[in-house]
Amino acid sequence: MRQLDPELDVTQAALPYAKQLLYDRYSPASMSGGFLRVLLQLQGFLQDTPQQLAQILMDLEGGKFNVNVRSDELSRLNTNVKALGILLFTGMLASGLIVGAFSLVGRASEGVGQTVWPLAALIGLSLAAMLFGAALSWTLLSGRVKKISLRRFLK
Repeated sequence: MRQLDPELDVTQAALPYAKQLLYDRYSPASMSGGFLRVLLQLQGFLQDTPQQLAQILMDLEGGKFNVNVRSDELSRLNTNVKALGILLFTGMLASGLIVGAFSLVGRASEGVGQTVWPLAALIGLSLAAMLFGAALSWTLLSGRVKKISLRRFLK
């Protein structure tokens, strides 16, 4: 732990959480029993806390302390960002194919009185049209069509 941040004081970082835990556990709203019962709970808490803090510190120093955060909104956001990246890449690729195809048409038609369509330009425009159609279909149909599992066909 000291190698990651030598200036980090774990006790100062954990102190607000310990205060909140004490307040939540021993607030007047949670004291439904008598005063003696509360004192016994406080005694047990005070006896267990140093051992628990020592265990947490040992886990931190040993690298065994893991915190996992999971959120449905984050996974949905992650999926949307990935989809946006794929669509942007597809759009840039299709744009490059269109510019390249028309550049080929312009060079082939230079000095000739009519427009010449080279085969490479036609292939580039066809690929751009297919990419556009695939991106448009994917955008319009995503979330509406049930995914097909290939596992049932592979059995």
